[in-house]
Amino acid sequence: MLTISKGEKNDAGRETEGANLVQISVFFIVLVRFLGEVMTMLDNLVQKVREQVRDRYLQSNQSGLWQELDKNLQAVLQETFAKMELVNREEFDRQTVLLSEARQKLMALQAQLKTLEQQVKSVQ
Repeated sequence: MLTISKGEKNDAGRETEGANLVQISVFFIVLVRFLGEVMTMLDNLVQKVREQVRDRYLQSNQSGLWQELDKNLQAVLQETFAKMELVNREEFDRQTVLLSEARQKLMALQAQLKTLEQQVKSVQ
């Protein structure tokens, strides 16, 4: 279970907050990967539907109609996907990289914070 706590400023509280941030970043990485798989499945589904419709039109010697239908089908699909606010593969990959970099920076900052806290304790 993902919990976010606020309040305590002692070392245990900071460690808990850090662990929560790591949990949140892991959750978002998993979510991004899941959404990527959904996008791939949608792409595959659309491609299969287009191929099946094309094959049926070609079998019935209606290739001219297929070209018109394909153009209209493509426009309808693009409009539908735009309404779903989906991102293209390049944007998805870019966001995945940015999220990974942010996670690495977060972990580095947590390690740096822990080191500084230990230095403060040793001085006191």
